[in-house]
Amino acid sequence: MKIYLYENRLSSEKLFPICSNRPIFDLKCGVYSIFERVKNIFPNQEVSLFVRDEIKNLVSEKINFKINPKKVDDGLWLNANVLWNEYLINEIKNKKNVISFKNKNLGFFLSKNKGNEWISNGGPINTELMDLDLKMNKIIVPNNYYFEYLWHLLNINNFMLKYDSKNFKMGKIHSKRNEDFHLINEKNIFISENSEIRTGTILDAKLGPIIISENVIIEPGAYVQGPVFIDQNVIIKPFSKILKNTTIGAGCKIGGEISECIFQGWSNKQHDGFLGHSYIGEWVNLGAGTNNSDLKNNYSNVKVYIKNKLFDTNQLFIGVFIGDYSKSAISTRFNTGTIVGIGSNIVSNIFPPKNIKPFSWIIDNKINVHNYDKFIQTAKISKSRRDKIFTKNEQEFFFNYFEQSKIDVD
Repeated sequence: MKIYLYENRLSSEKLFPICSNRPIFDLKCGVYSIFERVKNIFPNQEVSLFVRDEIKNLVSEKINFKINPKKVDDGLWLNANVLWNEYLINEIKNKKNVISFKNKNLGFFLSKNKGNEWISNGGPINTELMDLDLKMNKIIVPNNYYFEYLWHLLNINNFMLKYDSKNFKMGKIHSKRNEDFHLINEKNIFISENSEIRTGTILDAKLGPIIISENVIIEPGAYVQGPVFIDQNVIIKPFSKILKNTTIGAGCKIGGEISECIFQGWSNKQHDGFLGHSYIGEWVNLGAGTNNSDLKNNYSNVKVYIKNKLFDTNQLFIGVFIGDYSKSAISTRFNTGTIVGIGSNIVSNIFPPKNIKPFSWIIDNKINVHNYDKFIQTAKISKSRRDKIFTKNEQEFFFNYFEQSKIDVD
């Protein structure tokens, strides 16, 4: 039986700006991305992927699987908005059940004929499979395993970090112990080999697990409160506070105070400043003293703009969502519910707008369009400093996205 992991265009737009240049299944929550969860369930099977055409080449650079096949066989179809586990998969393996949420079919078996019929009718990227035309039992996916917006992932992160800790031998401290650090509830802490926890650090797993991947350095005096996952090659700067319900993706450099955040990876927030209830993409750099508000003074629900449409999040705590390759200057202050499109640069002594379009160049209250050539030059330098390459596929994507963003602004 084949496995097909797919995203939907309308769903990806709700996850702006983080999914502007990545598929939904690349999003992190807990320890793993959605794609990694599916591969963990099917370690010896090829997973075919359905993604938006405009990001197909970007995905192919990261994942060496079939992408957007023209024809399919009998198989399980898995929607990328679900944090899949073996229990949910087993519910649809019998071909009699469908996983659904809010009248959306999210996980199901389709015959070869039904699958190819769906593809020929525009699915799965451009159409939802609303009616299977099959007698199937509907099983509602639990709230903790389904998301529509970025703030849902932040809400679920606490649960998923605890759930994912079952995959680790908690209580195993492989780190170098040649210097003194303090562990609280050691049985709930996992530290991989070759990571280094330096003098005066406190790892507090009283509220949830702390999972530290390989080649992590936590510098002197830092405080880490679980549940937390810190991925490989991360550096936590001295006297930082990494608070509960936080996931830090690979290659990040983190300082100051972080609370209930997800970092996709390869981003820097090295200096003092608070970041809370926020989702940060890759290759983002936050200048010294960058802070965000994540609670309104009148304790009302936070509203955010997504593609110029205002959404009530029904949440009291919402910070900032920052797309890839965006940067803030020193002492930048983000208001509650700020959205920063990819490739933006913010230099402001006042609160910048809450709805920052892609490739914006903001100086105080003046908003201009980022110079494309300068953006590319900076992006290449950013990646080269971490021994990464800004590829031709990336350059082609960002050129097209830049041109489309100008049209949207006009």
